[in-house]
Amino acid sequence: MRFSFAGMNTLADPASFDPKKGQCVDICNCDLDDEHNAIRRDGFSLVVAGDITSAWTSKDGVTYCVYSGHLCTFDGSAVTVLDDDLTVLPNCEFEQVNDVVVFSDNVKIGIIEGNSATLISHPSDWVDVEALETWVTSHYPADPAKWNGTTSNSNFEVDAFKLATLAGKCLHHFGGTLYLAIDNFVYATKTHNIEQMDIRYNVVAGFADPVTMIHHGTNGLFVGTEKATYFLEGGGIVVDESGKLQAGFTQAQVTPYGAIYGTTVQVHAGLIPQLQAVGMAVLWSTRVGVFAGLPGGAAVNLSADKVTLPDVATGTAMFKEHNGLNQYIACFSTVAWVLNLVKGTHSRFTNYPFTSLFKHGSGYYGADSHGIFRIEGDTDYMGVPELAQKIDAFVLTPSTDFGKKEKKYLPALYVQARCDCELAVDYFVNEQLAYEDDVILFDDLASAHTLRSSPPRGMSATFWQFKLKNINGSAFTAFNLEPTVTVATSRTR
Repeated sequence: MRFSFAGMNTLADPASFDPKKGQCVDICNCDLDDEHNAIRRDGFSLVVAGDITSAWTSKDGVTYCVYSGHLCTFDGSAVTVLDDDLTVLPNCEFEQVNDVVVFSDNVKIGIIEGNSATLISHPSDWVDVEALETWVTSHYPADPAKWNGTTSNSNFEVDAFKLATLAGKCLHHFGGTLYLAIDNFVYATKTHNIEQMDIRYNVVAGFADPVTMIHHGTNGLFVGTEKATYFLEGGGIVVDESGKLQAGFTQAQVTPYGAIYGTTVQVHAGLIPQLQAVGMAVLWSTRVGVFAGLPGGAAVNLSADKVTLPDVATGTAMFKEHNGLNQYIACFSTVAWVLNLVKGTHSRFTNYPFTSLFKHGSGYYGADSHGIFRIEGDTDYMGVPELAQKIDAFVLTPSTDFGKKEKKYLPALYVQARCDCELAVDYFVNEQLAYEDDVILFDDLASAHTLRSSPPRGMSATFWQFKLKNINGSAFTAFNLEPTVTVATSRTR
């Protein structure tokens, strides 16, 4: 029997796994490739120091963030403040709309164009009829006697229903309209006019709980709330045959689980064979796992019968395509969950503290209260001496009786791996730690080797379980574990 590393299963009893399927009880600080091998993850190195939040990269490849209350750009090595006089809250969102970027911290909303950031404001907005009447009175047409036969422009060029676009969160541009959330409601700007809303039609959907996600599918919007997720099918505000505006969405709940704010990512559906779909898929995290929203509005739990995720309100996520792997990574406080999109396998990262995950150029980055870090190398918090540490990684197999009820001896456990230094094995018998830190020297990251580990002679048990771990943060790729088993002569009682 060989143990491979086909992802975590935190839902089944560790003694009920079928080892032939390769699922593990725990896989910590490892990437999982498409062949079910476990690879110690990369560390991260400081690029820019400072409390940096809300990092995000536009479709044009420009990265924006918030540093000390100011909107900034990040060029891969430094941050540059856009406007010294404009301040925002640490949690600020960005959304690209054609050739500009909209930003909102849920209090202020504005537009970034080039290197200039301005707030949205409209002095011609009317808050009541009296203000409108005052404007009209002061702009009566000129005295007809003075026209001399010429025409005059209308004195009423004000849209009485116009409202400056309100600040909100979950910004998303779809079909020429900017959508955003304020509390339990989804608001919409005018079509092709992100700076204004029509007060008659600016609310397009309402829910029982606060909105935490807005993202388009092929023919509508996925809207997550704290308690459930919905699909609004249609094109938003539409004009009927008489020229009147009408709401163009129909609304249906697609899952009874709320979307975790900040974890939405869009990927090509073809990267996820399980979906058997084409077009674009929307990924988001919930407390019961990672969901994929399909082009037609359906939602599929990619973590079903495998893992659950933390029951939290916020997180951050990104799609990472690196070294042949396609991953969805969602980070919650200091723990991240990683999904191999091709194989549907899960692992987890610890000491992963990011509040923003993003790509800039060809590199992947994370930001937290200490700065922006490039995800690479063999050490976490490289460049922050008081926090720097090696990466402890391990895989923990299920507990198995090898299909036999008798007690068994284990003369040897063969470990097939690449490693630049040492690995070690812990042995569990009948679900209790019995022997730990049996060290194996590999010292060759370039070539695969199969080396032997052995528990103490005379150790026997019905159920055996193995933990393979690195020593001093060593880099490794583990392919499989293969124990040799000898059945004892007496049966267990």
